[in-house]
Amino acid sequence: MPPVAAASVSAEPEPLHTAVSEVPDKTNRRTTKSLDIYRTLNDEANIAHLHVSLGSELLAEHKYRDAEIESTAALKAFESVPKPDLSDISMAYLTRGRAICGQGGCRSALDDVSQAHSLALNRFQENSIEMISIWLVQGQIQMKAGLQADGEQAMNEALRLVQSRTDLPRPYFVTLQLVVLRAQRTSLKAAHRKQEAKHVEDQIARIEAEAPATCIGCTVSVGSLTSQEKR
Repeated sequence: MPPVAAASVSAEPEPLHTAVSEVPDKTNRRTTKSLDIYRTLNDEANIAHLHVSLGSELLAEHKYRDAEIESTAALKAFESVPKPDLSDISMAYLTRGRAICGQGGCRSALDDVSQAHSLALNRFQENSIEMISIWLVQGQIQMKAGLQADGEQAMNEALRLVQSRTDLPRPYFVTLQLVVLRAQRTSLKAAHRKQEAKHVEDQIARIEAEAPATCIGCTVSVGSLTSQEKR
């Protein structure tokens, strides 16, 4: 079964400078200053990476249009990089997909998830952080698009892959499970799937009770799973 069924991606976004000029956050300002430096050096690899980072920051601030612009700029920059970071490219697609979905284009956003799947094919380990991220974001977007059965199946696949990562340090493993389960709970509640959401809540409560001390240094989130060092 193909990973997703999707429609076409939205129209080409406006130039990057529109988004950059409207970013007030100090972290974003530091990132844009770094971008200016790398532009003067013509360093496309670092330019692309910073666009990915800025897109993720904007997404976390719910600035969906700006996040879409930055992610598109990242993907464009990667075209000029001889050996691009595939994890960064995957994250750029997922960030743009979530940003498009945040603007109401969830069916179109599934195109970017398909691109991430295509990129991952035979490149990432099946239960890598990248693949967990792809399945989880796919599930979230499908649920928002009204494809609830497909979305729930995708998120269950993300959880299955997480649970296979017994090689990870215990605190990180627990944190990763909780990230996926909490995202699943949020999606189920939004879809008014109360019984399924309650089941996930029970799983979360059990994991938290068994391992209350989660990984202090593991800032894992749906939007940043692909940026983690543990794979």
